[in-house]
Amino acid sequence: MQHLFSLGIVDFILIALISYFCGSIPFGLLVSKSFGTTDLRTKGSGNIGATNAWRVGGKKIGLLTFLFDTMKSFLPVLVFKHLFGTGVAALAGLFVIIGHMFPIWLSFKGGKGVASMFGLLFAATPQTAIISALIWLVTFKKFRVSATASLIAMSINSIASFFILDLFTAIVYLFLLLLIIFRHMDNINRLRNNKESKL
Repeated sequence: MQHLFSLGIVDFILIALISYFCGSIPFGLLVSKSFGTTDLRTKGSGNIGATNAWRVGGKKIGLLTFLFDTMKSFLPVLVFKHLFGTGVAALAGLFVIIGHMFPIWLSFKGGKGVASMFGLLFAATPQTAIISALIWLVTFKKFRVSATASLIAMSINSIASFFILDLFTAIVYLFLLLLIIFRHMDNINRLRNNKESKL
């Protein structure tokens, strides 16, 4: 935590910008176009994330999108963790996910942040990453709905963080949970009306 509070304003701005622009790379769109798939923004939910990539382009495109969206968070967060510690890494992850959700290149219309959140967790706090991944897998196996699995896993991650992580990182994860819920409001409404499609 000492590294977090010793950051200068220039360091903070650089970390925020590097992280945001890493997150803003629209891998779902790039992967789908490289395979000749229709623009994800015009099909399915219109989202460029892994779930819609899977629905529109199939398993391979979905998995590749998930991998790249995870790694674009994992790599910068891991670097900042080694340089500055967990608090700064969590902060960097926050900006990566903001970049993913609101990319400047796509009029701030991006993904929902779950894959990039997993990248952040595995790089910064693997203990909560393992918990969240297991919960996601169990929930998805039962319901076959990505949104349900994601919301439950990220909610439990946030709660667990307040017990096993430092307060600053836990607060960052709580804020990210709120962002993820916000980006999933359409899914939540479809779930309420039993209209959310399964994978």
